[in-house]
Amino acid sequence: MRCSCKKEKIRFFRSVVLSVCIASSLTGCGNETSGAEQPAAVATTHTTTPSTVTDAETTLTAAAETTAANAAQSAMIAEAEAAARDYYAQTVFQVESMEVKTCTADTVIFTVHAAKDGKPCPPRIIELRNTDGKWEKVNERY
Repeated sequence: MRCSCKKEKIRFFRSVVLSVCIASSLTGCGNETSGAEQPAAVATTHTTTPSTVTDAETTLTAAAETTAANAAQSAMIAEAEAAARDYYAQTVFQVESMEVKTCTADTVIFTVHAAKDGKPCPPRIIELRNTDGKWEKVNERY
């Protein structure tokens, strides 16, 4: 599992919502005229309603599962970030910002923008691993 930035997650969620809206508009909900009174193309589209609804339900289920996975991943990243900030609090560096570089189920790597004695330093990399529910630094470098 790879972490993606917040903008990509938002873009993905918006595309899922848009897909669901499009799928639901294709179902013909609220159309009171019979198929005989409609042009052939509309009647044909109307006959595909069950699969369109199934596709929309599948999309909604996938979106809900993705949202749950994203929430769990966000919590994991927040815990790892807190551990990284605790680590840096014991050093000469003052953390200005942190960005997720990569993450897996038990490892998170951050790019850290820090200062030393008030002067910006080159970006650093810190790798943390979750061992028995605790995030620990396993590597730190420029």
